[in-house]
Amino acid sequence: MALEREAIEAIFKHFTAKQQQVVDILAGPRREGWFNAESFVALSAISTTETFTIYGEQCYANIPRCVAGTRIPDIVGYTPDESVAFVIEAKLFFRRDSADHRKKQLHRLIEQIQEAKRQCPTTPAVGLIHLACLSSDCPRKKTKTDKVGFRIAPDNLCAKIMRETEGQLGAVPYTWLKPVQILTPLERKMTSFGYPSVGVWFGLGAIAI
Repeated sequence: MALEREAIEAIFKHFTAKQQQVVDILAGPRREGWFNAESFVALSAISTTETFTIYGEQCYANIPRCVAGTRIPDIVGYTPDESVAFVIEAKLFFRRDSADHRKKQLHRLIEQIQEAKRQCPTTPAVGLIHLACLSSDCPRKKTKTDKVGFRIAPDNLCAKIMRETEGQLGAVPYTWLKPVQILTPLERKMTSFGYPSVGVWFGLGAIAI
């Protein structure tokens, strides 16, 4: 199995195992950073000196020039000889996001993985998509063209995000390491505390170029 596939499998298993914590975190603030940190933990748990090692956000001096670019990647994996095994960039999407906001977020994610690919053409660049649907969802902003998008069923939203991602990539070759999908244990799972008491659907997907 390619190292980037192994990495994504580990991340999926990690969030499935921590399902209650995932739900509780999604009810609070500053969530995207937590998901990146937990992905780092998931990969650290399976990394070895014989397969790959990983680093999260770090100073440019510690990142090979080929992936430094103009920003620090979310996660960089290295092979035992210190060459780059993969780069992972992640974004968190909410069902309540407006269509315009989701489009901008997808555009930014694709820009990031394309930049990693330009800097290091032989390295898999992976876009990791986190998707959250809360029972309390309300639209961030209603528009004439997006009045009811926030009410879309979770599975339909997964398919919609995949289509929109593919559309923005255009002619760029890609592979879905994992299609965007709601994790089975996280289908309307309730928070563990009384307030805010909400049900959460949580999904993940990963695309590589």
